[in-house]
Amino acid sequence: MRNSIWIYPENFSRILHEEQLYTFLFARKSTVVVHRRFNNVMLYPLGFDTREWFVPEGLRKYLGLREADTGTVQEKTT
Repeated sequence: MRNSIWIYPENFSRILHEEQLYTFLFARKSTVVVHRRFNNVMLYPLGFDTREWFVPEGLRKYLGLREADTGTVQEKTT
């Protein structure tokens, strides 16, 4: 890059074009499998956002940390 440490936005693209030889863009190919009990699974261009996922109460197999710590979930009795 140039000797100056200050690069102003209006000059950035010009300097980048002049001095950068290559731009490497890549994406990993992967296969993702999600069990059907998970709901609201959306695939975005940058991947999954697992914060949006949920499992309906009747299909849950494991207690979450919050539920296990507070003891708010009661075991099913038949």
